[in-house]
Amino acid sequence: MGKTADGTRKIYKWTADEVADPNNMPTGLIFSSNGEGQTADLDYVNHGYYIDGVYNRTITDTGDDSSAPTLSVTPEAGTYTDRVTVTVTASSGSATIVYTTDGTAPTANSKSATGTLRMTFTTTTTLRAAVLVDGAVKNAISRKYTIRSSVAEKLHAYFIAPSNWTNTIYCWAWNSNLGNKNYTGGTWPGAACTVYGKHEDGRSIWEWDGGEVGDDIPTHIIFSNNKSPQTPDLVFVNGGVYDENGLTDYVIEPDKVDGDLNGDGQVNAGDISTLYEAILNGNSDKQFDLNGDGSVNAGDISALYAIILAGN
Repeated sequence: MGKTADGTRKIYKWTADEVADPNNMPTGLIFSSNGEGQTADLDYVNHGYYIDGVYNRTITDTGDDSSAPTLSVTPEAGTYTDRVTVTVTASSGSATIVYTTDGTAPTANSKSATGTLRMTFTTTTTLRAAVLVDGAVKNAISRKYTIRSSVAEKLHAYFIAPSNWTNTIYCWAWNSNLGNKNYTGGTWPGAACTVYGKHEDGRSIWEWDGGEVGDDIPTHIIFSNNKSPQTPDLVFVNGGVYDENGLTDYVIEPDKVDGDLNGDGQVNAGDISTLYEAILNGNSDKQFDLNGDGSVNAGDISALYAIILAGN
């Protein structure tokens, strides 16, 4: 079944067929080493845990196992600004820790670390971890780390312009619950947008930047080709990406400094440490795959050094 917490002795489990009558169970039992040594006659206790031939306590066959190594986590779950480095430590330095960061329960096939696991989270993450004992997952824990940005939230929206909208794109945004309060100057067609980039199909993506989010935000928005043509009244979603038909599921990736793995806005020795940590922990997140070969390994360290040298 497993080993004791200090790893020096094996734990064996006897399981019988399901008992139809709970009043008709053994009254005694004996353990032996294949007949070459045995305990005294012991009083039987269902789910009993016996040590050196003596009844110790009752346990049940759940993921919690007092005989298996346990996990401690620092810091505790909570809300953190920009990033948090989490350390999971097993009570036995040789214990195998299995873990996930996608909210699913860890299994014997999950990513693993020995003794200690250290990870840095820059986005909200649920870490679930457990110890692996003889192929069984034991003493599982779960911690959620909510990450808040220290940068003030921006009031903005994107518009993927039709190819025949060739003029500057304007935005008109208002709040219908606050007397049609306007956020784009109050004179039609509103505020001019700026070109953000290109869609994969070649259409231009424009951004309306309304500054920092205040006490309220728009409820509706219209985009126009410098007055005409224009979209219908659209429900406003901050940071939403629209086209002429309304809100889309297109994702705008945030600006990020190439090689800035710890999210401090710079590329330096701190990012090298973060990458080494990712490699040691078997973290295959694509943000660490700097050379694009599908793996996170020494090749990415070389790529990071090249980025740092190119910036100096």
